[in-house]
Amino acid sequence: QVEMLFDEDTILHSMKSAEINLDEMPLGQVTSERVDQAKGILTRTLTLLSVRPSHTVADAVSGDAEAQRKAALDDIQASRIWESKLEAVSTEYFRVVPSTNACVLDTEAKVNMR
Repeated sequence: QVEMLFDEDTILHSMKSAEINLDEMPLGQVTSERVDQAKGILTRTLTLLSVRPSHTVADAVSGDAEAQRKAALDDIQASRIWESKLEAVSTEYFRVVPSTNACVLDTEAKVNMR
């Protein structure tokens, strides 16, 4: 079984299964530093997912239509900033671990798949 852990074909098959682009990141470039870097990025992604902005601020403002409009705009701005951060951290991840199926890591399921 120890040989299996270090068998290049097994490792290459596992990397392909994880949708890692082997043309962009050949086996020789997989280092413990890259793995640690990828884990750190995924941890930051999960943290970002846990603070997803809610759209309840506008709903909580009662009465004044102008205050509700401003609160709604604040909600939209917070969501766009959050989405931009999520796109940036996803891009950072896929620069470290090139993939044949890069996407925005916008759910815990997508993060856990990595």
